Amino acid sequence: MKHIDELKAKRKTVIYVRESSKWQANEGYNIHVQEMRCKDYIKAVCDDVKDIENVEVYREKGYSAKTIKRPVLDQLLNEIKNGKVKCVVVQKLDRLARRNLGMCELLTLFEEYDVRLIALRECIDTNSCFFKTAITLNTLIAEIEQDVISERTNEALEYAAEIGSYIKGGNPPFGTVKERIYREDGKHLNILRPHVLYWPVLLKIYDLSYHGMTCAAIAILINNLSVMTENGRHLSEDMIEKILSNKIYCGVQKHKDKEYKVNFDGCLNEKYWNQVQINRSIHLKRDTKIDYQYHGKVHCECGAICVVDVSKKKLADGSIKRYKYYVCPVCGKRVSEAVVRDNAESRIEKYFNMHMSEQFHAEQKKKLKKIESMNDMICDMYANDKISLKELEKRLTKSQESKDRIERNLSKKTKKYDELSAIERKEFIDENIKSIVLCANKNVRVNYVA
Repeated sequence: MKHIDELKAKRKTVIYVRESSKWQANEGYNIHVQEMRCKDYIKAVCDDVKDIENVEVYREKGYSAKTIKRPVLDQLLNEIKNGKVKCVVVQKLDRLARRNLGMCELLTLFEEYDVRLIALRECIDTNSCFFKTAITLNTLIAEIEQDVISERTNEALEYAAEIGSYIKGGNPPFGTVKERIYREDGKHLNILRPHVLYWPVLLKIYDLSYHGMTCAAIAILINNLSVMTENGRHLSEDMIEKILSNKIYCGVQKHKDKEYKVNFDGCLNEKYWNQVQINRSIHLKRDTKIDYQYHGKVHCECGAICVVDVSKKKLADGSIKRYKYYVCPVCGKRVSEAVVRDNAESRIEKYFNMHMSEQFHAEQKKKLKKIESMNDMICDMYANDKISLKELEKRLTKSQESKDRIERNLSKKTKKYDELSAIERKEFIDENIKSIVLCANKNVRVNYVA
């Protein structure tokens, strides 16, 4: 018992202060005012506190009291659980909690660890049973007040969103600037405009994704642009992903799971934005290269690489049938994969059979020997300082890729085209077909790797 009394005697009186907004600071709730008033009270009332300057102060900034899950408050509660606190002083009860459930949880904890709570504004001291009831009532009033404020705020945001005002706080989305304009009735709108420096970067990001590039590759290219390096901006792969999925760039913002049109001068075309989402969703699939047999190989006559698209139809038996397409991002030409297959597959099979002939294999073996001789010559050039190490690595890498491709083709000698798996067929197309060009009247032209 003596040991317990000694531990209790060593417990400390602490002050907890909190502010969550600039408005509270302006209204006299800033942490410095709270701290000063709490210390003045402790000097006048708490005789057991000998050195007021050594009273520990827990300062919480930028957190609402809707929940008691706050970092600084968590530290204080841990100190209480460790038996190091005997009294907590606050200027006002809502500095601790604005919800009855949270306040009840705190009071239970304080009572369990024999901690006294003092709230100056409400003249509350939990040494009295009467004041515990007063705390509960006071917290209920604060909770009702908070609910009313939240409801009014939500109604104001809904109205602003309905008239096209941009309602999100903080920095505007990448590539945009936020501007306030005033209407004739004196009320204002927040609108978005393209940023003079970063909007072209934003358009580049969408263009690269539109043409099938991954977020990781886009991040590398974008971060090397002079406008980014000179201004110290850097976009991670995750940030690129968020930019591409943010519907605000086609003039749509979300609030409470509902979409609203927003005033945005120069935003992206919605059809274009939706096509980017289709491309991204397909790229995220693990089996994309197999699912779209000619992915990355189909070109339009205008020179653009076609992107992939898909539509779905519900059949009479309830099953879903997928229709796959290749779409030109420039001129909008749209051809189904079935049409491409009907026109190109017979030519690809003929080219494959040619690869399987004895004459072709003999030619490929000659090419292998030629590559090996070329590698020796390249190494001699490097040894004689005629080319740099970087150039040596570049040439050797390229020749190794050619060598690997030839060896893989030679390994398929005993197979027929229709015996190849989907993966093997796709590998053959990727390695040997340069492009499949969409021509007039749904015809195609197949170009082969030299």
